[in-house]
Amino acid sequence: MALKEYLDHHAFKNLSVSAEAENTLAGDYLDFSGADLSGLSLVHAWLMGADLSDVCLVGADLYRSWMHGAHLDRAILDGADIRKIEARGCTAVAAKVRGADARSAVLEEADLRCADLSEADLRQASLSDADLRHARLDGCRYLRTDMIGSRLGGARVVGGQGSVYGPADVGVTESRIIGSEELRRWFHRNGAPDVVVLELKSP
Repeated sequence: MALKEYLDHHAFKNLSVSAEAENTLAGDYLDFSGADLSGLSLVHAWLMGADLSDVCLVGADLYRSWMHGAHLDRAILDGADIRKIEARGCTAVAAKVRGADARSAVLEEADLRCADLSEADLRQASLSDADLRHARLDGCRYLRTDMIGSRLGGARVVGGQGSVYGPADVGVTESRIIGSEELRRWFHRNGAPDVVVLELKSP
């Protein structure tokens, strides 16, 4: 079903789909909470500040979507394509993002506490200053993934592979910022001995 037909059928008649691209949704600051948008093509969608809490987006294509400040608490994005999304400052507490393709996604300053990102592809993604406390990152793939300033206290990282940029904060209740070899050992102790920690060099 085309995106416009789907939205009309589900009473989202206040939304617009651009004439230039059938699958470009203009939904900034609108309320989608609880909707089932599974499998839809939402490429380049504008969803900044939108309420997507409890939304089902399983297998959806959100490539290059704009989601700054969006609310995704408890949303389900298992298997979704979220490559190159721009989602600075979004909240996705307890969201399920298992097996998602998040390569080059920008999730800076995002609230991802207790989110499940198991098996997600986070290569070249930016999670700087994101709150990942108690999140599940089991089996994630990294490649120069930016975790500078991210909060990892209580996070599960078993089986993670690849390279990340530090330093990061691994404290749960109190800040404990570590980097370089100490952060590598933290990953090793927590079941991810194959994670390599990189440090940005000063110009």
